[in-house]
Amino acid sequence: MFYHDEPPLDEWFQQCIDRSITDLLYEDYDNEKRETPLHPEFGKYYEYVAGAAGADKSLGRSMCVAFNTLPDPVREAFYRTVVQNKGAFQYVEECGRDQNDVALDVARALRAMLTLEDYPVFNPWAEAVHGEQL
Repeated sequence: MFYHDEPPLDEWFQQCIDRSITDLLYEDYDNEKRETPLHPEFGKYYEYVAGAAGADKSLGRSMCVAFNTLPDPVREAFYRTVVQNKGAFQYVEECGRDQNDVALDVARALRAMLTLEDYPVFNPWAEAVHGEQL
């Protein structure tokens, strides 16, 4: 991808970053579906995620892929309130979002990871091709 004076440089950089993120998400998704062997270091992280959620450790990779397919606000709400252990009210105050929306987003993230509910329909490459953001 080369820059040719349009769009503005900051937009072009953001498009490159977005595309790189999409590519990484798709690679993760594809590797999980193909059951590509993991580097031992990554396996530890996936096991940690599953164990922290009280799930079978073998589901950690699928849980992470499912989580990463969720929209940014859902992932952020979960990360800030659960992973960073920030109080829900503190996070709501900082981000300016409605507390009910934040609670629903946290619940959606948990549901997606524990049931792999949003997981089967994910195809980040197709979304990127159609110009939609994740």
